[in-house]
Amino acid sequence: MQHIVDRLIRDFELWVEMANHLPDEAFMAELPLPSNSIGDQFWCLIGARESYIRAIEEGEWQGFTCSLSREDITAREGILQALADSAATFYELASYITWDEPRITLLLDLLEHEVQHMGQLIRFCYALELGFPMAWKHRWSLE
Repeated sequence: MQHIVDRLIRDFELWVEMANHLPDEAFMAELPLPSNSIGDQFWCLIGARESYIRAIEEGEWQGFTCSLSREDITAREGILQALADSAATFYELASYITWDEPRITLLLDLLEHEVQHMGQLIRFCYALELGFPMAWKHRWSLE
């Protein structure tokens, strides 16, 4: 179980690197096809992270909510704060939770969701020629 927790912690750090890497205007950027913005991607990522953390604590899904407002997703500061807050909450939870079967399933769902959004952000960064932070280049063999 600790291996999965460690993978999530690594992914949490990768997200901070991506948020710091992106230029300010990128958070409002959309692809020229049916899509949402990069800020919307972070809204979904953070909302799901917060929601899965609550679900893991309670042992079952409690519904989706996100602490970020529409205004928060247009700028790096709000996103970075929500990434830090949700990571800190997860670290604390992981230090004491008993990993029974429902919680393990929720943990795996959280990991899957984080990685799925990484794939989406990779596509955004290629399409919008935003480049990648060094840790993402190493983790995903990106150029």
